[in-house]
Amino acid sequence: MSIPSYQKMKHPILEYLADAQGAVKLSVLRKELAKKLDITAEESKECLASGGSRFSNRANWATWEMKDAGLVESPKRGYYKITQSGRNEFRNSGGTPSKSEQVEKEDAHNHKIAPDNEKIASSLIDMAVEGWRFSRLFSRVVNKLDASEASRYMNQLRYFQKKVSGNLEDNGLKIVDVEGQAYDPGIAVSALNIADFGPDDHLVVNQMVEPIIMDSEGVRRTGTVMLKKVEK
Repeated sequence: MSIPSYQKMKHPILEYLADAQGAVKLSVLRKELAKKLDITAEESKECLASGGSRFSNRANWATWEMKDAGLVESPKRGYYKITQSGRNEFRNSGGTPSKSEQVEKEDAHNHKIAPDNEKIASSLIDMAVEGWRFSRLFSRVVNKLDASEASRYMNQLRYFQKKVSGNLEDNGLKIVDVEGQAYDPGIAVSALNIADFGPDDHLVVNQMVEPIIMDSEGVRRTGTVMLKKVEK
């Protein structure tokens, strides 16, 4: 079978965590999820164009997104457990996709990129990343101008960003920026300075160097970040 979208992984993840005793290590969670979904060893090794396992990438993102929604929590970096809200969601869903998930799946069906357009999609992603970088640089430069002049240029920047986002959405893609959010292994990013911290340090994303690019199936390109340690 093909690897399910990250949205379709959410319910079986909640199901496993609802039965688990305490927090579960992310690697164990992925292993048990693969069993539930009948993912073969070969399928679990299938790689994204940007590198990394497609299955692990989607499982990580599904877990992180549910953590962001308050359905699971991470008492320790790399470990997850279901919350009471997650238990309620699991009981209420009864295996049936929520309305928001149904809408997202219908939208994915309508906007999914055709395989023969993969090269075009890859070029679009490259342009989106470079556009995002340019926007960040442009914004820093504009902030050095006086208020009246800065306002005019910021309006032009917002128009540019709206056009980029619109073109991405038309092709089933979106930019995800996680700057300022707590860091954990479920976020689809590569941390340039992760070696500077200990396993028990509480970390947040201090700076996005490159954004995450997603489509309806999951992460198309992982982001790059710099972390910082914060006190709980």
